[in-house]
This record gives sequence, structure tokens and C-alpha cells, in this order.
Amino acid sequence: MVKKEFSRKFVSECREHSTYLKHVAAPLFRKSFTLSGAKAQGEIVLCGLGFYDLFVNGRKITKGFLAPYISNTDHIAYYDRYDIAPYLRQGENVIGIMLGDGFQNAKTRVWDFMDNVFNSAPKLALSVSLKDGAEELRFDATDFLCRKGPVWFNDLRSGVFYDRRQEPVGWTEPGFVEDGEWHGPIAAERPRGEARLDCQTGQALAIHHDIFTDGEKPEAFRRLVEIVHRDGDKVTCGFLGLRVIYHVLARFGEAELAYRMVTGREYPSYGYFIERGDTTVPEQFLPDGKRRMSSQNHHFLADVSQWYIRYPGGINVRSSREVSIRPKFIESLTFAKARHVLPEGEVAVAWRREADRILLEVACPDSVSCEILLEDGWWFREERKAYLEKGAGRYEIVWKTASAQ
Repeated sequence: MVKKEFSRKFVSECREHSTYLKHVAAPLFRKSFTLSGAKAQGEIVLCGLGFYDLFVNGRKITKGFLAPYISNTDHIAYYDRYDIAPYLRQGENVIGIMLGDGFQNAKTRVWDFMDNVFNSAPKLALSVSLKDGAEELRFDATDFLCRKGPVWFNDLRSGVFYDRRQEPVGWTEPGFVEDGEWHGPIAAERPRGEARLDCQTGQALAIHHDIFTDGEKPEAFRRLVEIVHRDGDKVTCGFLGLRVIYHVLARFGEAELAYRMVTGREYPSYGYFIERGDTTVPEQFLPDGKRRMSSQNHHFLADVSQWYIRYPGGINVRSSREVSIRPKFIESLTFAKARHVLPEGEVAVAWRREADRILLEVACPDSVSCEILLEDGWWFREERKAYLEKGAGRYEIVWKTASAQ
């Protein structure tokens, strides 16, 4: 097995960084190496500041369109890990990287991005670990050659300007010979932020969008919970992650943890904003000392409302004529109410605790199919089962072991 490690040696092609008025082309980085065996193992752990494309022997293997995950690099710098064994060959091999500005050098005045203290020329750090039979090879970004590439301007919000005439033909493939424009990189300032190989957003999105197989999901979810605990049971996601993380946690059995993350009174959480006196969801997840003039009633961060309706409230809408009621009886809650208006009428759910039992009431239009499915361990006291095909009505729900006594 190749040992997993990451490098903090950041390099750049030059010191200058691009602006709207002065364009500096995005750099290319290239490393050629030789393997004697046909079945070598290999791994790359890479931090690109900003966005990058990664090539191995001419094949682009970048994770997604915008890698790595966007962050304030004075706070957290994210590394991506790649298994490159499937792309290696006997003889000459080439690793190529095209490095853009990304969030590292955003130029727009929107949200004052142009004044970011970490704006600089794009830079990267990486470690390459190879096992070629009994021989192990390791190198980092300082071992690469670099030059300016065909992207003569790029920006997070303003797009990419590409001149194909400026791209060296075959530079990502074996057999290419570097000319005098290729040179060694220069050392770059290391971000002050904490290095992260895993993040809440990446893990939650991969689970939510079925990147993992059904067999892999339990371990992937265990790792997500581990990451959340590592982060102090506080959310560290941006806009994309906030739309899925609470749903993923609740869906896989950690609704209580999701609820604590939502309602915690310390920043960052929705409970923090309530303690601050907010009655609507603000545009920005910022503490008091960093608040700016921005919308104080914004939809970006409001998906948490859907989470409350779907999990504590239990209302899952499948279509305009079909709903599934699947409430999560979160231990920290003594009651919950939710409603959803369909074209056929209103669906409403209400439950409350009374000692060791739950009293549940479900209202639903007659023309809408409405099933109820309880969590493992709970069942309807009279019916002595956890599923009802026609669910409108009032029910007493108990823990199975309690009802058996």
C-alpha cells in the first residue's frame, strides 16, 4: 500500500497575480517519471489554490468541475486525494496540472472579493507517492516544471478566456519535450489555514448524490459523523453543503446530531442567529463582528425549513396526490408540528410526548394517498405494527419493548 501523506510546500509559476486590468496567464505544471513495472501503485494528494485540472498520461481525472472545495484559505485549505494506479503505465509517465485563480484570487467587487487578504498568484502543493515493485518513489510540487498556459484570464465570476494557440501540443502526455519556456517553480507563501483532507460538504454531497454505492454508504456515513465530531459538532459547510448535510444526517439515523447542529447557540448555527435577535434568515453566515450590509431575509440558507418539515415533522411529499409520513422523534423535542399545502388540500402532522408514549395526529385530504412509516423500535400500540397504508387519524405510539411488558 502507498502511504497517504500531504505536502505543505506551496509553489507558484511567478509572483504576479491577474487583475481585470492586468492579465497573467494561468500556469501549467508538468512532471515526467519512469516506471519499470506494468502494475505500479500511485497516489496524489493535491491542494490547488485556486481551481485546477489534473492529468495523468493525457487523461483528465479532476474531481468535478470546480476542484478543490472553495474555502477561505487563511482558515482551511482542502486537499484532494487521487488513486492514480489505473492510469499508470510501464515506461514514461506524466502528471500535468493546469492551475487557475479560483477563490484564491477573485477579482470582482461583489462581497469585496478583490480585497481578500489572501489574494495572490495561483499556487499548489502536492505529494506523489508511487510503489514500483519493491521501489518507492516520492516527489512534491518543487520537482515539477512550469510555464504560462493558454488560459490568459480566468475568474470565479467572470469566466475563462482560452487561446488554443498558446497550449503546447501533447504537454500532458509522454514523449513531450519541454522547451526553454519551461522552468522550475518558485516557493510560495503557505496558507495559514488548517490543512483538511476531508470536509463536511464533500462527504455529505457524495452520500446525498449516490456517489457511493449502497455497500459503501454505511462507512461513508460513519466517516461523515467522524468529521462532524472533529469539527466540534458544528457545521462548516457553505451554501451547497447546508442544503444536504442535515438531511443526510437525519436519513442515516443521526437526526439528533443534526438538530443540535441547527439549534446550537454558538456560532455557526441557526440557533446563534435566533439568540442574536434575528427573525428571518440572513444572507451571510457571519458572526456579529463581521456583519456587513446585506440581505437580512434571504433564501440561500433557508433549506433548514424543509428539514424541519421532512424529519421532525415527518412530511415527505412524493407527488401532488401521494405523501409519506415518517417522523423522527428527536429526543430533545417534546413536540413537533408541520404542514404542507397540496393542490388537493393541506397535509398536517402533530406529535407530542407523554411519558413513554408519543401521541401522533395526521390530517390529509381523502384524495391523497397517505402512508405512515415509523422509525425502527417504534410501533402503533393498538395495531402493533410500524406501518399503516392509510395513515390519516390519531394514534398512540410506543417503544416495542415497553408495549410487550
